[in-house]
Amino acid sequence: LFPVFSCYFPITFTPPPNDTIGITAEMLRDSLLSCLTTSELMAEQSVDLALGKLAAGDQATARMDSMDVLAAISSWVGVSKSLGVSGSRQVWSALRLQIVDGREAEVQARARSCLRHILREAATQEGGVGECTTAILNSMKMQ
Repeated sequence: LFPVFSCYFPITFTPPPNDTIGITAEMLRDSLLSCLTTSELMAEQSVDLALGKLAAGDQATARMDSMDVLAAISSWVGVSKSLGVSGSRQVWSALRLQIVDGREAEVQARARSCLRHILREAATQEGGVGECTTAILNSMKMQ
């Protein structure tokens, strides 16, 4: 199912003039987010997709949607299962670029929020400072 969902990411929808149905871009984003993040089977592919969009430097909304995917996966699937140690380092590296080198305040704020969320989830799920949390914190020290 992942190829079916991923081709729509990120959502770039503008309702037509005189729209009578009432579908919004936010409704579509929320639904796609659920599709990409609720299954452990798609977690790795969804993380790769989100990291790719972050690295590509697409529009601010695409990067923020990518951060939403990463945060949601860490909650619903789990940090260790979805990211692991290696993925945790990759996520920190991608978020660091948005925080330190980013030009848009909203994107920087979302990146900080995403990082806090992932660290909080990792600490909760790992029962304190576990492998994923340590990997991110050690990567922070090196940079």
